[in-house]
Amino acid sequence: MVLRRLLLLLALLAALAVSCKHDATREQRASSQSPVPAPATLIAEGTLRDPDGFWSRLRRGGGRSLARLHDTAAGALLAWAGADPGVAPLVAGEHAFHVVLGDSPDGVAFAIAMKLKDVDGVRGALVDGDTARYRSEDVDGMMRLVPIEGPAPTVTLAVSWAGYLVVASSVADLATLGPYAARTMPTRELPGPAFELRMDPEALGHIGHKAPDLAAKATAAIAATARGLLPPEVDASAVAECFTPGMRDTLATAGDLAEARVNADADDAQLDVVATLVPKPGENGARHRLSAMHPASASALLDAPRDALAALFWSDTAESRADDASTMGPCLGKALAPLLGPGGGAKLTDVLASWAHGRGDWETASFIARPALAGLVVRAPVVDTTAMTTSVRGFVDLASQPALADAVERLLPLRAGAVQTIDVPTVGKASVLMFPSHTPPSRGTPDPPVVTTELAPAGLAWFADAKEADIALGQAPQDLLGLARPAAGFKTMASVGRAVGALGADASFAAVIVPPGCCTAAGPASAPLTFGWGRRAGNG
Repeated sequence: MVLRRLLLLLALLAALAVSCKHDATREQRASSQSPVPAPATLIAEGTLRDPDGFWSRLRRGGGRSLARLHDTAAGALLAWAGADPGVAPLVAGEHAFHVVLGDSPDGVAFAIAMKLKDVDGVRGALVDGDTARYRSEDVDGMMRLVPIEGPAPTVTLAVSWAGYLVVASSVADLATLGPYAARTMPTRELPGPAFELRMDPEALGHIGHKAPDLAAKATAAIAATARGLLPPEVDASAVAECFTPGMRDTLATAGDLAEARVNADADDAQLDVVATLVPKPGENGARHRLSAMHPASASALLDAPRDALAALFWSDTAESRADDASTMGPCLGKALAPLLGPGGGAKLTDVLASWAHGRGDWETASFIARPALAGLVVRAPVVDTTAMTTSVRGFVDLASQPALADAVERLLPLRAGAVQTIDVPTVGKASVLMFPSHTPPSRGTPDPPVVTTELAPAGLAWFADAKEADIALGQAPQDLLGLARPAAGFKTMASVGRAVGALGADASFAAVIVPPGCCTAAGPASAPLTFGWGRRAGNG
């Protein structure tokens, strides 16, 4: 009897211990699923509403390059992040993915939470058993997956008790951003667009405060690029610093934004991404900059040559053009003085001022690159023929300056010739300044002959009347100038026409980029990109 009671007591204690353990597990899971506050390093948060559906539409319309990628959103995302795409089948791709971006010493950190089909099944599939590929470590209420074999991955994977697979840029970022992505973001209402990313208002304020430092970094990047293009006697840093005030003032307006969001949708034909910047109420820098815009229809882009690699569009006012010329002209003139020669800086300022005064409220620039024909084609309406003609002739005079001509000759064996009159069938009577090849005198033993492809002669051609000015700079300038009014333009490309039409009359800047191999009869190897910036309903 005593033994029976003792066994019964032990059984009850064991049952109580198991019950307490189960309760503790339930409490642990419950505490690991409740929402958490936003991390202090938060930059932006976003949601992809229907991941597999969105990715499927992109792949169908994206050509061969996307068709070769993983057929699920999770597989493509994990492969992009450098994580194990073999985990992707455990993700429920019909449920929303949640994205959190944060600030870190190494740049922008991230955590992405993807809904799992069975959170308990993950342990059996990946951690438990003889074929387990991972061991688990606890990180802030999440089960971090650490590979048993092989090199350590560049990103971190974890499973949350809230039922999400979390991929983060590092273990530290998993601890700071992961709980917010897996526990807080799923409690938010799903966005209307397929994808929405919202900037944190405090992060916008930080960008505004850091505007001087960010502008300095951008200036250094411009200087590094210019250093490889300009002659050594020109201070590339001085040239780049001419752009610093504009970049600094633009970045500073981020602190005056109440909201910044990015929405994206896709069908089988194209991907549409719209970023919206909403200024704070009242007078501030952001609202002033948006009000100073001159939005217009970018339809002039559709007249760019059909075989252009890229075409740009600007729309502005006479006042803003004059302001830019009065600030940029003297700065660039001073920086380029060694190249422009005595009095060249003042001439450059006058050229820019004349162009600003003579040009109408829009301008396009097209970039051409094909055998024996490469260069730049510029079009603009004319409001003052005299000022426009003065501007072009002033540029020709600068090109003929001895210091500039010598620098050009050092970089390319070219030297400006004389201005001639030519007839361009699609344009009319035009002027051309050729840069015939100049072979330097032989010194010592001649080098062995080198077989090179014959290039068309370079030059500058221009035409201006009371309505429009057309300028071409590059190889075969006469032929380039003829492309200012092409028989077949971007308007023949349905995808570009659709995208430019979507900009409406709201663009102050727009660009179309057509990569090589795009839009051929055999099917696209790549797709055109159309970008626009402007003002709509008072927002950027």
